[in-house]
Amino acid sequence: MKIYLIRHTKPDIDKGICYGSTDLDVFETFPEEAAAVKAVLPKITATTKILSSPLQRCHKLAQFIADDHPITIDKRLTEISFGEWEMQPWRSFGKETLIKWKDNFVHTPCPGGDSFQSVFDRVMELYHEVIELDAEQVFIVNHSGVIRAFLCHLQGIPLQNAFDEQFGFGVVFEVENGEVRRLK
Repeated sequence: MKIYLIRHTKPDIDKGICYGSTDLDVFETFPEEAAAVKAVLPKITATTKILSSPLQRCHKLAQFIADDHPITIDKRLTEISFGEWEMQPWRSFGKETLIKWKDNFVHTPCPGGDSFQSVFDRVMELYHEVIELDAEQVFIVNHSGVIRAFLCHLQGIPLQNAFDEQFGFGVVFEVENGEVRRLK
């Protein structure tokens, strides 16, 4: 089985705003970005499974990729919640607050939000179900934080180093036999 971890395209939000589980729409460049993502994916077969975060920036991409193929929405693929920080400018939290949070984001959630450990735990629950699916390939359309949780597990990366690698919107990782390859 091959698993494709697919990050949504650019969301419609200004730079510098904290968002995670907020249900943002896609940016106007969606058609071009979505076509570029679809171009690197293999053709859908009868046994292909497509999973998506319920947030519209993922679901729209999943629909674009799927054509008429069924999509399973799974809330465990929802991005990390930043709680009270959602939709606020990052600079409004203050340097000291951000440093304190970044020093232990794995176990310390933002006020009213998720810790990265909680995201990792729900992603691992889903991953163990995915690898048991009777499918030739599985497309998982989701978010940066969720992909990072998958990559930590698959590549043996400590959770505190989850954000060391940078990648943009529309990135696609192919996973086969535990090996990870970046396609886009």
